[in-house]
Amino acid sequence: MPLEEGNYFISYHTFPGDYPIARRLIDDGTYPKAVVKHAEPIPPEFAMWKVQPILKPNTFFLWNGDKPAACIDNLVWLKEEGPQVWVIEPGPSPGTYVILSDDKKFGWVVPDGTGDKDQVGCRDDAEPSWFHIVPADPQE
Repeated sequence: MPLEEGNYFISYHTFPGDYPIARRLIDDGTYPKAVVKHAEPIPPEFAMWKVQPILKPNTFFLWNGDKPAACIDNLVWLKEEGPQVWVIEPGPSPGTYVILSDDKKFGWVVPDGTGDKDQVGCRDDAEPSWFHIVPADPQE
């Protein structure tokens, strides 16, 4: 099902559960800010992503905490200006998606580690990860 404009939660599903994908919980006001896999539940205001469609099918700007997501040095960051275009393609089961660069040369890759090794990558040398993307308001 194609995504529409709105607020969503993005998570990575693997055993033993879902891992929210969002900025770090510590907000020191500096940017860029890392987009990470959280090992524990996080407050909705940190977990919510704004998905904003643009002209081409399945293309979007992604915002977390009012800052746009971008690929910088093979990692996903939130920065202060200039949103990057992302392609979000539906996966094999309902609510699953892959997030790719506009040219589809690289995709979001969730790391195996936690702590200092929890930042989401944007890589061309690994299979992109599958994400659950669900409306923040189930009635949307």
